[in-house]
Amino acid sequence: PLGMVDTAFFVPAEKQHRFCDCYWNTQSIGKKGIVNISTSDGQLKYLREPSGTGSTAGGGGLVSTMYDYLRFCQCIMNGGELDGARLVSVKTVEWMATNHLPQDQDLAAMLPDLGPQYTETAQPGQGFGLGFSVSFNHAAGHVIGSNGNLFWGGLANTVFWLDPEEEILCIWMTQ
Repeated sequence: PLGMVDTAFFVPAEKQHRFCDCYWNTQSIGKKGIVNISTSDGQLKYLREPSGTGSTAGGGGLVSTMYDYLRFCQCIMNGGELDGARLVSVKTVEWMATNHLPQDQDLAAMLPDLGPQYTETAQPGQGFGLGFSVSFNHAAGHVIGSNGNLFWGGLANTVFWLDPEEEILCIWMTQ
């Protein structure tokens, strides 16, 4: 319904020429240097249609384009509406953008239990909603923005953030 024609859990053969190499800084796991993981099993799985139960996950593994990502972000920014069509109720978007961590904790407080690989957004004042991280105390995290900012990062150094109060969205695709 969003018209995201280039978003899937794999890249079909006719679009694989558009799929770029993916590099990863292995220092985050105690190794040295930047590695091209494009020929690894992890990257190659995006070139094959997933098979079997549990082979896809809504929180990870999607391949997309800037345009498709923009359509998703704009729908959330519009409170669940895009191109004049209501796709998600306003109340559902509000619920998605609410911190659901126990006792309204932030990710930084929970990190010892979750481990550092869980999130790239573990600053104080940032919680977790239904589908993305939520800023509920931007001053605590020393982040410029509004309470209610939404954001999410991806494997290939991609990230988006939305500031509904200021009506600003940003999508970084650094690969």
